[in-house]
Amino acid sequence: MEFSLQDIETLRDRADGWESVWSRLWEALDLRLHEMLFLGAPNDPSSWKLKSHFNILREEFTAQDFISDLLMDFARRAEQGTLLASFEGTPEQLLPFLAAPDFVGLRAISHFTKARQAGIINLPSDHEASPSVHHLNGDGFDIVDRGGSSQVDDPLRSPLTIEFRPGGSIGATIRMAAIQCWPRLSSDQPGLDQLESDLRNRLSVADATDPIIALKEVHGSARTRLIHQLKSIEDQIIDSPGMHDPRRDSLDRQRIKIQVDLLLVPLDRAALQGLMSLSDDAVFQQIRRYRRNFSELFPDLEERLDAIVRGVE
Repeated sequence: MEFSLQDIETLRDRADGWESVWSRLWEALDLRLHEMLFLGAPNDPSSWKLKSHFNILREEFTAQDFISDLLMDFARRAEQGTLLASFEGTPEQLLPFLAAPDFVGLRAISHFTKARQAGIINLPSDHEASPSVHHLNGDGFDIVDRGGSSQVDDPLRSPLTIEFRPGGSIGATIRMAAIQCWPRLSSDQPGLDQLESDLRNRLSVADATDPIIALKEVHGSARTRLIHQLKSIEDQIIDSPGMHDPRRDSLDRQRIKIQVDLLLVPLDRAALQGLMSLSDDAVFQQIRRYRRNFSELFPDLEERLDAIVRGVE
């Protein structure tokens, strides 16, 4: 279905005949979304099968609900005159602008989350098990359902191993690595008992609280803080289809930084001061040395970071 510049101006300005243009655009968007989500003939529901990228939606009827919700959102924006407010492209770019693969993928996550919270479908309840969007070559994407498959190798969730020889001395940098990564350390971590003993002796906690339990609680609070920051960035992307490249690039850089912090530096200086009874400057210097030694401390770091960066390309 073709659209002209006049059609775009008519719809944008809600001029005479805009409803007719919107009706045609609705049909085109409906077809595009069905082709994006389903295998099978668009006019034969019995042949529809969810494409693997959208298995997060679980069932064909859930995917149809998602399409209906997205089209209704488009319709509301068309009524308000905001649907094409930021569109400056050609008629050929209209459909990709409104229903880009990465945008639709993010909206699918939003639909997934709302359905989970409403109890419509039985899905993981914690953010760690929520899905993420991995972009592929700018034209497609993959939605990773972290709760649905044990085969997913997520760089933000798979266990970490610190390069450490059991029996050796535990310096400030190794200790900082253990503190920052404790909940994520592999059960096969060499010298795990030695690292735990060192933390119990070195961490300073009040009220006779078990130091390891206190450390895990601080990690929980830090992870919640960082996840909220990631959610804020995702919301900005979801709410702004067709976002200009400089703004999107800035958000992607922020997202990568937060993801790296989630992986290796979840505890900020204030949290560390509370655990280590050190001055702010001393904590700053230890974090700085720790960051400088990432590649020596984590031999698989380059592979993990590459996976994180690929996730937002």
